[in-house]
Amino acid sequence: MTSLLCLVMGAAGCVPSLDGAERVLVYDYEDGSLVPLERELRIAAEDLVAGRSAETEIIIGGELGLTGPRLSMHGGRAPNLPASVQDGLLVPDDADALAFFSFLVHLQTAGDWYVDRGMADRRLFEGLQSRYEVFFPFTTEWRSLADNAGYFPPTHDFLLGPSERVPGAPVMASPGVVGHELGHAVQVSTGDADSLRTECLGRDDRASCRTITAMDEGLSDLWAVGIWGDSDFVRRNFGDLAGDRDLGELKAMDEALFDLADASRDADSVDVSDWDPHGPGAIWASWWWAVGDQLGDMDRAIELSWDLAFAVGQLRAQDVFGVVEMSALFLGSATAAERAQACPVFRSVMPADVFAQVLPCT
Repeated sequence: MTSLLCLVMGAAGCVPSLDGAERVLVYDYEDGSLVPLERELRIAAEDLVAGRSAETEIIIGGELGLTGPRLSMHGGRAPNLPASVQDGLLVPDDADALAFFSFLVHLQTAGDWYVDRGMADRRLFEGLQSRYEVFFPFTTEWRSLADNAGYFPPTHDFLLGPSERVPGAPVMASPGVVGHELGHAVQVSTGDADSLRTECLGRDDRASCRTITAMDEGLSDLWAVGIWGDSDFVRRNFGDLAGDRDLGELKAMDEALFDLADASRDADSVDVSDWDPHGPGAIWASWWWAVGDQLGDMDRAIELSWDLAFAVGQLRAQDVFGVVEMSALFLGSATAAERAQACPVFRSVMPADVFAQVLPCT
């Protein structure tokens, strides 16, 4: 009889009450693993089950399309995530709900971190949609996004794919992945229409663009570690698929791949078919992390990295940018005492002829 009444009367009296929820179950870090843990509930329970927060709303499905000369996302549906309240704990009732709740909670934490440090304005999150299993017409199917997540600047969307091979928690549920990808939105927001950063979106045919793209990957890694404190967060989720992304291990510069970008080779003919910015990004992030260790102040290293990101956003489309310029801008607001501690790090990982051009250290 109760079931029949629910069908007749609709959801009004039949949906389990979410009243009294004070905590929520999400994936988070514990002892080097991502496991379900209780965390403070700062998003209204009703919003979580509807897949939304102050930062974003989740859309499942839909596709990328062309509206006039502009790319746009359209279609899809909002989720209806099942959950119940048990002794004040909001418990996701299936694996999808656990993954989406984790994503929304971590996105709020990351957003607060960027805003509190003056690296982003709340307006950055206006219109930000998080799209799960979105279809791209130029790929075979939405599973091209499997085991991945990303920020897509042309439409201001967070892209989320399903997890199929990763040994850890679902990709969208990883705190570090969420903080990393939101960092890309922060980076893009520093450049205007005539900036080198905007000129380089989606381009790898200029050495300057490859340097910026790799730098941004490194910055996003550094910032994600700054939020959650796990220098090897990528491996927590991706295992051996991650490569060497541990910021805590200082990595030397590969002169053959990551030499200077200058006016003579900025529009070069290097084969970029296998170009992956995450490798050099991880190398450079390890330098900045090592500087923080030398200073005994990781927050200060992150401040210097933000100064670098902001300065790059002010470069013009015709400017050139390479490892020398990147290192000089990182040290641009450092004090003499800080440079005295930071420069030996750069000397230890750079070829001598490259280091000799980093003017703050000479």
